[in-house]
Amino acid sequence: MPKVPKRDRGNGAPAVKRIAVRSALAVGGLAFLLLALYPAVARRLLSGPALRSWINTEPELAMLDYDEAVSVWPGRIRVKNLRIRGSDPNVQWIIRLADARVDYSVAELLARRFHAVRVRGTGLSFRLRNKLDAEDPHKPPISLLPSIPGFADPPLRSGGPTRRFPEGDHPWTVRVDNLSIADLNEIWIDVYRYRGPAHLKGGFFLRSGLLARVGPASIEVGGGDLRIGEDPVALGLKGEIEARIGAYDPRRYRGDRVWEKTSGKVQLEGRSESIRYLNYFLRTSREPRLDGGLGSIRVDCVVEQGIGRGEVRLAARGASARLSDGEVRGSAEVRLRIPRWPLETRALDIAGSVVELRDVWATKAGKSRDWWGRFEVVSGRVKGGLEARVRARCRDARPLYTIFGPNLPAWTRGLVELEDFSASASVALRPSLTRVRGLDASGGKFHILGEYAEARTQRRGAFLVETGALSVGIAVRDQRTNLRLLGARGWYEKARDLSEEKEVS
Repeated sequence: MPKVPKRDRGNGAPAVKRIAVRSALAVGGLAFLLLALYPAVARRLLSGPALRSWINTEPELAMLDYDEAVSVWPGRIRVKNLRIRGSDPNVQWIIRLADARVDYSVAELLARRFHAVRVRGTGLSFRLRNKLDAEDPHKPPISLLPSIPGFADPPLRSGGPTRRFPEGDHPWTVRVDNLSIADLNEIWIDVYRYRGPAHLKGGFFLRSGLLARVGPASIEVGGGDLRIGEDPVALGLKGEIEARIGAYDPRRYRGDRVWEKTSGKVQLEGRSESIRYLNYFLRTSREPRLDGGLGSIRVDCVVEQGIGRGEVRLAARGASARLSDGEVRGSAEVRLRIPRWPLETRALDIAGSVVELRDVWATKAGKSRDWWGRFEVVSGRVKGGLEARVRARCRDARPLYTIFGPNLPAWTRGLVELEDFSASASVALRPSLTRVRGLDASGGKFHILGEYAEARTQRRGAFLVETGALSVGIAVRDQRTNLRLLGARGWYEKARDLSEEKEVS
């Protein structure tokens, strides 16, 4: 083998080094050139229609849009007036951000995944509305629901088949982590609209029409106003809302079934200038109509996989309730205890709740004597109305006089002067029906039994008032009150049996 001259040894190493250096310089130069050109290329891409059409392949299910977007570095973008809109078989929603800085994964875009690893923004507006059943008589007025551009009003549930994605079709996914918005303008969910200071933190995941997940997320409320329409529910509202919705397929979890995946807690308190907002919950009833009442509201509830429990406290001074034949004014304190509330069925257990009324007067009963009453719910639930077993203590029997009218005998007028009156009864309050069963009341030397029902313009009632050897039966028929002085107890027992067989409806 011929020997390599010493002067030729090692020439390969410098050559390799020179090639490596030149290659590194070329790659560095190319990278520098690309980075220098990147802002212009990114602006052209972000400003044109191509990116939007690539992302928004199913705009009726999910859509992302913005007014202006700038990116000076790969994986970071600054967006003006960002809008993300979505819909599934249950809800429609839209998020608006006046200004946002988003750090995202560039690599995941190639797999049709938009993954925002960090979002900071200002000027947030979030609107969400549940889709409605066209035949639901209790559905809210469309004027109270948030409008969402691009979706028709009212937002009705479709009875048609759910959309099926072809095999191999991979819709875009949107994942947002580490979201923090300190300047929040509006949260409008169904009929509840909040405006004022708030701080939103959390994240969410969406796969268009196939999968959704929210949270953990929280909203810290810092003194804004909560309204139903134009009626304030709470002013200067403070507290925190935490929520998370586990991953679910909206094609399977339709309507209220989504609550099964929901957990969180609500701790809020604020002042109230009127109870007028409660008319929304009485909107299918002819009366009463509520107004006035300075006071406060406090909510302290938790939800675990769709089962709620907690307490709501309301206080109102100088509130009024207008009826067709008069008006009632006074002050009220309500402690609504919620031992169990399956949100999917909406059957609210209110056992242990207490309502206290003070300084009450009614135009029909006269103003000469203030009235008070305390009502305890021994057992009861709210679903399409109220059904409860109630125990009460009152100053006197004046509410019964409002029902009976002025036709009672003189010796029964002592009921109005009693200083302590107690009663228990089963009560049903529905949009078109008020019913009292098994009334058993006493005060002083008086004992009262009764059954009563009122539906629309019809009234039916049977009462027995006893004191010592005296007794009177009272029959209420629409606007007439008839007395039974002879055989009153026998008449009452017969009338009561008949009322159990046939109700006013």
